[in-house]
Amino acid sequence: MAIERNVALLNHDHSGVSGGTSRLFQINTHQSPDTDSSTSSLHHTLGSGATQSAAGNHSHFALPDLITSNFAGSNRTVAPTCEVYYTGGFTTINGDVWAAGGWSLAGPNVDTDNMFSFSGGYASILIPITGRYYIQLHTSGSVNTAINDPRPVLARITVGRNLDATICSQSVSHAGNIEVQLDAVAMRKLTAGMRLFWAHYAVNQFQLKNVMFGYDTNMFVRYMGPV
Repeated sequence: MAIERNVALLNHDHSGVSGGTSRLFQINTHQSPDTDSSTSSLHHTLGSGATQSAAGNHSHFALPDLITSNFAGSNRTVAPTCEVYYTGGFTTINGDVWAAGGWSLAGPNVDTDNMFSFSGGYASILIPITGRYYIQLHTSGSVNTAINDPRPVLARITVGRNLDATICSQSVSHAGNIEVQLDAVAMRKLTAGMRLFWAHYAVNQFQLKNVMFGYDTNMFVRYMGPV
């Protein structure tokens, strides 16, 4: 029977310094631990960090809370959403012209909470639940002015048909005979019972159209979550 070249001393400690032994691999020791250094570490403390282990008493977001956060109520299956389209004929905009006839639930026909209606003869969307909403008015049309005479065109969304309560707007100035695409966009806290109206402004040179080069004129409102 052959004798090993290195014989361990009786008091060897696997330090790898002396005594005929080699240091143990990290997997077999707690020297220089890799605690929480990465997701593949061998050692982890308890906590909420990305590289920590979860405690036994940790909790998850309850399903009713998640549904309420996304849909504004634990008994709901969709978020409050309304999308209406302009289906009327060409309309020449002169001054501030509020959306009225010609707007309807055509196209995708989305109105989860009966939000769309006419109020005082004008198209409107009633906010059913307080929360944060995404709001967008997309406008398609055209202008035809002298090439050296640019004119402004504006689209806006307001609360209560009040220009001082404008939520969002976009304006452009064009000259010549050219396509116009506008997007008035906002993410805002809206309170239940608010009624949204939308309007366009121009000086007798903008033609509002239901479709222009494949882009529909439409108004879109969607609940995004609690405030």
